[in-house]
Amino acid sequence: MGERPIPPPAREIGRSAWGASVATLNPVRNEEARAAGVLDERARMAREIHDTPAQGLTGIVTQLQAAEHAADDPAAWRRHHAAATALARESLTEARRSVNELHGPAGGAQRTR
Repeated sequence: MGERPIPPPAREIGRSAWGASVATLNPVRNEEARAAGVLDERARMAREIHDTPAQGLTGIVTQLQAAEHAADDPAAWRRHHAAATALARESLTEARRSVNELHGPAGGAQRTR
């Protein structure tokens, strides 16, 4: 027995049902893509938050060690101490900026100063 051809109205119903099922999948795919993008951005920000303070702390330690070695030279000691203080302030500002960026524009969380 041969297969019977599908009449045109039945084909259209089948197409519209298929189209409806695809339409319900698109929001799921869109949400998955959005979630993947959010995870990528969080990973990037985590690396930045880790790297920036680590670099700042390395600079602070280096300047404080240099200040120790310059104990006999008050001007050099003050210069290294001032550099360490400036690095600490800059690093704190950068850490606050990074944390505020995590909250996003509508984060609702209280911003750090």
